[in-house]
Amino acid sequence: DPTYAEECGDCHNAYHPTLLPRASWSALTAGLDDHFGENASLGPETTQRIASYLMANAAEAFDTKPANFFRQIDPLKSFTITATPFWTQTHRNIPTAVFDRTAVGVRGNCEACHTDAAQGRFYPGAIDIPSEATP
Repeated sequence: DPTYAEECGDCHNAYHPTLLPRASWSALTAGLDDHFGENASLGPETTQRIASYLMANAAEAFDTKPANFFRQIDPLKSFTITATPFWTQTHRNIPTAVFDRTAVGVRGNCEACHTDAAQGRFYPGAIDIPSEATP
């Protein structure tokens, strides 16, 4: 959704909606006035458009391995995708230095390594970890 991509992607990675269940997206969009310590409030029409997109495409709407795991998270816990048990378990063997690489930058930059992240697939064969930059 272009509105979601623009409004949410303006400040951080606009995560694929399958990475949280509907209950989490609902709570997150209802609390934009305190979005990870920031006021990310939007107009009511924009908020509703984004919320509708997220609800229609949340983890419950897709049959991928990540969606199947992410739909099981507790919606009352942190919305931080990289803090979920599935994410931490899946990425446990990746050295911290990989996330520190310029091409990756942060743990939440899914598209840096998952070439199919924008489609929400996260197929293991579509992983391409950027090499460390050479001086």
